[in-house]
This record gives sequence, structure tokens and C-alpha cells, in this order.
Amino acid sequence: MASDFGGRVQPGSGCFSHRKGDVDSEEFLIECKRTDAKSISLKLSWLHKIEREAAEEGKEGLLLLDIDGHEYVVLRKDLMLCLCGEEK
Repeated sequence: MASDFGGRVQPGSGCFSHRKGDVDSEEFLIECKRTDAKSISLKLSWLHKIEREAAEEGKEGLLLLDIDGHEYVVLRKDLMLCLCGEEK
């Protein structure tokens, strides 16, 4: 998964103040949440955390959800529009 974003897994992510997020790439800092269940509760605190940590690194924050083997990426609307070439 880290290689999908051109990044690397952060060893001991969350354990060290200098290693934020679960995956670090040139452009993105990514927080990963996984469950084998059929649903997951999305927490605003997860989004705020990765946004804050990414901003400190000069990167964009993403939240990757793996729900029963299906992967989804959660990102801010303005970032999605920018990636689609529709900057507002």
C-alpha cells in the first residue's frame, strides 16, 4: 500500500514525535485504519490529526480505510478538486 503512493511505512508510527502518520511520501502523509468488519466508524479526530501532522510536514493529509479488504481514501474536497485540475 505504501508503494501505491510512492511512500514508505513509518516504523513505529504514532510512537515517536518525529514519525507522524502511518505512511510517508513526498506529497502525502497517510493515516491508515483497517477492519475485517463490514463497517467502520469514521472519527473526525482521525482527520484532524492527519491534517495537522501533514501541514507540519508541508504535505497533504490522507486517511486510508481498509474495510474488509476494500480500500478507500478520504481527503479534503479542495484537494480532490485540485487533483482533478479543477482548482477553486
